[in-house]
Amino acid sequence: MSPEPRNLGLGEVAELEVRVVEVMKPKNWEPKEKIKVWYGGGFFEVKQLRKDLIDKKLIYLVIDNNSHFVPSYPWNLTDPLEKQVEIETLVKRGLAKADRVGHDSEKKVIQKRAEELLAVLRAGKWSEARAFVILDNATRRRMEIPKGADERLIEGNVSAWFQKLYGTVKPGTVQAVRLDEKDPNFAMVSYRHGDLDGFEMRKVNGVWYYTCASVVGMVSIQPSELEIP
Repeated sequence: MSPEPRNLGLGEVAELEVRVVEVMKPKNWEPKEKIKVWYGGGFFEVKQLRKDLIDKKLIYLVIDNNSHFVPSYPWNLTDPLEKQVEIETLVKRGLAKADRVGHDSEKKVIQKRAEELLAVLRAGKWSEARAFVILDNATRRRMEIPKGADERLIEGNVSAWFQKLYGTVKPGTVQAVRLDEKDPNFAMVSYRHGDLDGFEMRKVNGVWYYTCASVVGMVSIQPSELEIP
């Protein structure tokens, strides 16, 4: 803006060119050029902004807004370098909380899918259970389904598998879901079947399926260790 105003009023911003030396979050971001940061939206003295920001090494608390960056928190653009450890700790806590929320949400999806399968099995609709089964190597081997088998054979063997397991004692409802710590695409579902029983599920293309594959580290889980959603 020319001439440069003495103060920035509402609707006016200062555009800063910032050279990024270190990225705290996201870790894999490595900007090759200076970034543009817009700061304003209130009554700021331009002289004071220059004094506070120009040629200073600071921690910028910003978020991407397409062509430029803006403050993550209103009226709080920077912090001194002395606060780096404190900020990194807060960021880690925030990421850990986000992971927990994401896990809880995913477990609800798995539980819903598992309940749908168990409802089909309780009703004795063995052939309909085929839609819930992923044919990985372990499942093919346990259900004796060779590669290249036609759908009629697959459906028949899947039906026979579940009828053998639940033809006499019907399965109950889901009691708990546990995601594998190393592979987020594997989970163990515990459910009532006389006492507590369990089966594994595998996520493929965003959908959870019954599998006979064992999840490493989950095979020997005791009921007391199970997480209740």
